[in-house]
Amino acid sequence: MYNDHHYDFVTWDVAANKQLYRVPATGDVVPDGGYFILRSVEGARPICSLFQEIEMSKRNSGRKEYDGNATKRDIIFKHPTRGFLYISNQYPLMMKLPDALQYLELEEAFIKTLNKKDNLFDIVKKYNAWKLKN
Repeated sequence: MYNDHHYDFVTWDVAANKQLYRVPATGDVVPDGGYFILRSVEGARPICSLFQEIEMSKRNSGRKEYDGNATKRDIIFKHPTRGFLYISNQYPLMMKLPDALQYLELEEAFIKTLNKKDNLFDIVKKYNAWKLKN
């Protein structure tokens, strides 16, 4: 509890579940890492946030120079049987989106409401709202 707000942290073992996106060893989220994540949004597919401070750099005359630190937010959601799954805006899905929707066991009635341009994060948010109504 901080400033009358309850914060709910859970642990995420990246290697515990098959991920939808490749998680490269050189990325900010390592494929065999363990993290504390903050449950940000409740719903049928709870959404969690992983906040990390990362080092920024820039190229100057071909040399890499330190340019301070930045806070990066990665999104993870929890599937009821498949565990925590990473959502990336940086790496491609390992399967086609229709296959991913089937893998996530989303109802056909919901899938028919989607726009072909929706990304997986928007789909999970829309699913949570749809599930509340249905």
